[in-house]
Amino acid sequence: MIKRVWAFCLVLCMVWPLLTACGGPNRSLAIIEDGTCNIVFDPETASSKTVNTLVAAMEELAGVEVTSSHDGEITKGTILLGNVVMDDKGNRIAAELRNQDFTVGIIDDCYLIGGITQDNTAEAVEYFIENVLPDISDDGQKLKVSAKNNYTQAGTYRLEGVTIGGEGLGHFSIVIPKKASVSELRTAALLRQQISIMTGFEPKIVSNEEAVTEAQIRIGTSLCTKAIATEAHSYAIAIAGKVMEIAAESYLGYQAAQDILSNKVFHTKNTTPQMDDSLAYTGNGQEYATEPLEKNGELRILFNNIHGWDEGGTMPVQQPTEMLTELYLEYLPDILGLQEYTPNSQKAGLPKLLESEYAAAYESRTFTSVFYRTATVECLKSGYLGFDSLTYNEYPELLGHYTGSQIKHVNKNRDGKEITSNGRVDSSKGVTWGIFRVKATGKLIMVGSTHLWWEGNEDMDEIARKIQIKALREHLSEQAALFATENGLSSPIPIVVGGDYNTSQRRSGTALSVMSQPGNSFTHANDMATVKLNATTHHGYATYNPELGIYESPLYSGNDETHAIDHIFLNTASQPLVTVNTYGVINDLYAHLSSDHNPIYIDINFQNSAPALSN
Repeated sequence: MIKRVWAFCLVLCMVWPLLTACGGPNRSLAIIEDGTCNIVFDPETASSKTVNTLVAAMEELAGVEVTSSHDGEITKGTILLGNVVMDDKGNRIAAELRNQDFTVGIIDDCYLIGGITQDNTAEAVEYFIENVLPDISDDGQKLKVSAKNNYTQAGTYRLEGVTIGGEGLGHFSIVIPKKASVSELRTAALLRQQISIMTGFEPKIVSNEEAVTEAQIRIGTSLCTKAIATEAHSYAIAIAGKVMEIAAESYLGYQAAQDILSNKVFHTKNTTPQMDDSLAYTGNGQEYATEPLEKNGELRILFNNIHGWDEGGTMPVQQPTEMLTELYLEYLPDILGLQEYTPNSQKAGLPKLLESEYAAAYESRTFTSVFYRTATVECLKSGYLGFDSLTYNEYPELLGHYTGSQIKHVNKNRDGKEITSNGRVDSSKGVTWGIFRVKATGKLIMVGSTHLWWEGNEDMDEIARKIQIKALREHLSEQAALFATENGLSSPIPIVVGGDYNTSQRRSGTALSVMSQPGNSFTHANDMATVKLNATTHHGYATYNPELGIYESPLYSGNDETHAIDHIFLNTASQPLVTVNTYGVINDLYAHLSSDHNPIYIDINFQNSAPALSN
């Protein structure tokens, strides 16, 4: 009984402003005058179908001439359809309604039919047609409605009575910087979703240049004056009057702030939802990092198959690119090797996003680009080997009973149907490399980023990978030896080559076995590492939610490293020259949201015997 009384009071509180605006329950208003009717609708909350339904009903049942527009003049007796803006501050007629509510009735000198969603407005139109139009006069020249028949349907919500600085949530907008970071954008989208789920209100997300309401939830350090986050990965949440501020340093800080907003602020755990200037939350999100942010050694080398394909617009690349950039700038590898660095990724501006710390090692853009941190290393030489240049006759001992032409040009699925028109001619597969000098010590290292052929339907697929591995192995070894000779070095140069090999250690007859064959052989980094990899490195894609405008529902990898298809190898000759302290995989939320592969990395130290060049 108490709950029913409380619910009635809430509905009354919502309806009372309408009754007050009406001038009392006995007030009447003509919405059809001289056989004409004017409708002004909000296209965001009133669909064209709903507008047409109302217009058709008015014309058919009332026999009136109806004018409808989204930007028409509002005069006395105008029917406002949906959540129409009513003043230059951006306030809306139905701002106090929530996502399960609708209202039909007189407000000020107009008649409101609507709610804050298109579905609500459609329900309001249905109510109006069934309960108001039947009272219309036969000639259709005039229709008066009475305030005593005003009707509001209110839903049930988990969190009631929320105010910020004394203002109800229905009047708030969420404000982000005009050039918001992906973390600021995600925080805004997730906060709006949380507010909608818990309270029913759906504040609009606008830029600071578009904001017109005084009641605001501001997200971003550049917009905040009271919520100050200065330490690495920290966050702060504060209120100043009718403004809530949310600021954070790094995506880790925003992730921690989002948990506070979801689990304490806009949640049933908040026992005092009437929030004022006394509200304050601060903290640090570093615990959300899954690997040490500080490198365990002299050099950190990271490889990542990124999300570079748009998939027809259903999986936009821009946001994953920005998420990965924020991740790289927190873990700060000295050398960064990417795969699937497509024209889409280039268009998304990855080099521009990284330019505060990184430069490209190889001037011509490839799908397997290598970047290096200019503060710690310099690039002395670079190059590229594209696997589409292979004839596949280079290593006849690996062909089995096939010809090179078959390996290169025939590619079929298990049903015998052709997969690609050019067979295994794939310009995205190859190895990009650079020879780098560590600025602090002069130590030298060669790093290659590779991506091998991807299919696994027939044994020719694995043969193609074996030949590609043999080719990259020989190419890198030859280039490293050439550089050593040119610079008078007596010690071999350490070579690290990592990326997406598209084959696992548990697969029978895996192409990875070619890496350890005699003659310039390579060793898996896990066999050399003190701290070893203990997880798989790939998984399914996260889901892009076009309504929220963000990626969600991340998929996670398993804990069996033998399933991994991303690998790091070092030339066996480098074992006396370098120590692999850590071989790790980054499992941060952004890693899982932004690609179907997790970044893998090694932290290494150089031995005194490692080759070096003075500056």
